[in-house]
Amino acid sequence: MNAGLSILTYNFTYENPGFYDVVVSAYNYVSNVTKSQAVGVYEAIVDVDISGNSTIRVPPGLGTWRISAGPDQAPLDDIVCVWNMGSNYADTSYSVAMLNESTPHEVEFTYDRADTGTSQTISVNCSNAVSSQNFTMDVEVIWDNVTLGQLDCDNSTLWIPAPRRQSLSTVPTPCPARISRWTSRLSGTTSPLVSWPVITQHCGIIR
Repeated sequence: MNAGLSILTYNFTYENPGFYDVVVSAYNYVSNVTKSQAVGVYEAIVDVDISGNSTIRVPPGLGTWRISAGPDQAPLDDIVCVWNMGSNYADTSYSVAMLNESTPHEVEFTYDRADTGTSQTISVNCSNAVSSQNFTMDVEVIWDNVTLGQLDCDNSTLWIPAPRRQSLSTVPTPCPARISRWTSRLSGTTSPLVSWPVITQHCGIIR
């Protein structure tokens, strides 16, 4: 304790994080004054990291990412984490009441079809009154949906060349496709042949 003419300095070390009321009283023979002040004690953010999906398939485009505390990180209370999920996305702030080894901070986010074919960089800043850390992670957004055209059918018959290419055989199908009439020189006749590879007995054209 160091005393001067008008300043008194007192040093104290808190052992646990939390909020404390510091009360100081000063008095002499003729007066008595008491003052108080709230003090917040925080753990520093020193050992946390980001993890989660490195590839997102659209649809559905949903992914999960987390901020986790490492073995050298003391439990953190009341921190704020600001997430940015990539280009064209605004920051989103989360109040995290508790972060420790068994309780990570998780967020979910859905990327849009317009993001497919891009690499998005997720940026996170976690902070409290005494410390701050930044994290980044790259995410590939992939289009993962196959759309088939409408099956267009009529009342025609599908004709398929015989295996030895000596004659033509007829295979009726439950839903014949729209076909083109070609001239077959194998048998000297004009026969309709499908103009798209036949994959199953149900013929169709994928457009």
